[in-house]
Amino acid sequence: MKNLTLLFENLNPEHLGKDPIMVPYYLGRLLNCSVSIIYPRRSNNKELPLEYKGMKLIPLDLVNAKGLLKYSKIFYYLWKKANGIDYFMRFFHDDLTEVSCLIYKFRNPKGKVYIKMDKGAVNIKEEDDKRPFINELLHRIRSRLIDSRYKKSVDVITCETTNVYNLVKKSKRDWFQWGDKLNVMQNGFDEELLQSMDIRERAYDEKENVMITVARLGTPPKNTEFLLRVLAQVNLHDWKFYLIGPMENDFKPVVEQFYKENPDKKDKVIFTGAVYDKKVLWDYYNKSKVFVLTSRWESSGLVFYEAKRFKNYILSTHVGAIDDVVENGKYGEIYNQEDDLSLCSFIQEIVDGKKDISLAYQYFSPSELSWEYVLSPVAENLRDK
Repeated sequence: MKNLTLLFENLNPEHLGKDPIMVPYYLGRLLNCSVSIIYPRRSNNKELPLEYKGMKLIPLDLVNAKGLLKYSKIFYYLWKKANGIDYFMRFFHDDLTEVSCLIYKFRNPKGKVYIKMDKGAVNIKEEDDKRPFINELLHRIRSRLIDSRYKKSVDVITCETTNVYNLVKKSKRDWFQWGDKLNVMQNGFDEELLQSMDIRERAYDEKENVMITVARLGTPPKNTEFLLRVLAQVNLHDWKFYLIGPMENDFKPVVEQFYKENPDKKDKVIFTGAVYDKKVLWDYYNKSKVFVLTSRWESSGLVFYEAKRFKNYILSTHVGAIDDVVENGKYGEIYNQEDDLSLCSFIQEIVDGKKDISLAYQYFSPSELSWEYVLSPVAENLRDK
């Protein structure tokens, strides 16, 4: 059997069930491969199993050195094992990716390389604005000797959103010139896991008058204070709003102050705490009619795909994959960051019944969100290269 190997730099237990696990799992199935995931052994991933969903998880020690030299044991692994790896995969387009791909392809010229870029629009803009080297001459030497060979080693590279794809295509940096190797591949949903659970999907008229957000509450990227400002202004009537996720300690006084100033919201705005059990989490999505996100930035936003899979009408700031997910307003609304008035208006119209969202998903096909569906073009491209 052929083999697909992913090198993932920061694998930890939180990634089980997320794209660093789901992509190689489903891609391996489509390519009829065994799957191995190699990763640096760190203090936060010592509890990872040696096997997960039939995939081998292989921890490798870091070396006490600076820069890329600390990954020398990983590079040695690739040097030794390359001929037994038919497909080599990396998340991120960075120096570690460059070196590991060059080593792999040097040892196995017939092997195929796939990179999931996994970058947000903010990251692309920042990289496009800065010079890769202070000395332009050194940059040109590197481009000719290393970068060009690296790019030839890559067979398929994908980005997660149309917005990022367009930014990369417009970039003048050599680092982002990929030609027809670059494609859009949105993130997907673990349909297999859902089918294994005892969850009966609710039709819209079976859902409750519930709105949710799912995030690390109180962190700067999530901007939970913006959401609380808006909820203070909304008359929720018989609706409830659940804020799902772990809360930063320094945000707890903000929540206490919210309830002090809005005692009528005590039983309507509910903080659940962290919910790590997928079945429990998906039950919240399943009973909810509306999903709200107030993030300042997101790389893609996996929560968008969970919300869409359970047919939540989506209200979000302009971050991550939101343009692709709501499809020109078909499945939700986009508002500007810190625009209290717009978000307040969107929520109030739904609560008051002035905006009918019951038919938003009338012609929606959940199968188009599955990992197997979104990864099929990647598998075909890898086979054809």
